[in-house]
Amino acid sequence: MGVMRKHLLVFVTLVILSGCGKPTENQPIRTIKLAHSSQADCSSELHMAAWLFQKWIEDHSDRLRVKIYASNTLGQEREIYEGMQLQSGVACAVSGTAILNNFVPRMGVLDLPFLWKDYDHVHRVLDGPVGRVLGEELDKAGFKVLAWMDSWGYRNVVTARTPVATPGDLKGLKIRTIPTPLYIATLNAMGCNATPMPFGEVYSGMQTGVLDGFEHSAAMIRACPSSWR
Repeated sequence: MGVMRKHLLVFVTLVILSGCGKPTENQPIRTIKLAHSSQADCSSELHMAAWLFQKWIEDHSDRLRVKIYASNTLGQEREIYEGMQLQSGVACAVSGTAILNNFVPRMGVLDLPFLWKDYDHVHRVLDGPVGRVLGEELDKAGFKVLAWMDSWGYRNVVTARTPVATPGDLKGLKIRTIPTPLYIATLNAMGCNATPMPFGEVYSGMQTGVLDGFEHSAAMIRACPSSWR
């Protein structure tokens, strides 16, 4: 499909204030809970980012530890972010930008189809004024952007039974997409019957025939359980 999706690493401000150094009686070791939707597999950019952050914390702090919760272990992405706003769940998440459209509508500009020319274009935009403005909007919603990331490739369509070799082959297929208006509109414009649902429900949806397929980045597909392929 050629729709490049960007990924974010976001922090609730409370965690940033934790600091480094050696623990004391009044400052015990704290564990940062970090969630993402991918498998715990370093072929996934989400898990690789989480793992690198965990290693950096371990190497630079005696006061903090990071525990990674992969594969939506603690809930689907929207639930995770809603919990972060309330400071009642994880403190950190790595995800695509699309789900954040539900909290900051202006984020949707990053997921317009066929928007990005190349990776340099992505980095110029996100490391410049646009990234700063969106970061400020997310901050108002209760999230702190630690880093902007780009995905390991473009979006791809995976189907259970019907091969997709041309855009016309998508016509009428029930294709899972991210539950956000822009992604739904994009797939419907291509002739699909866009079916929004959490990623954790995709496998059962394809088994039961609720879905004909799904779309996602190549890295995310590669990191799916072997039983999916």
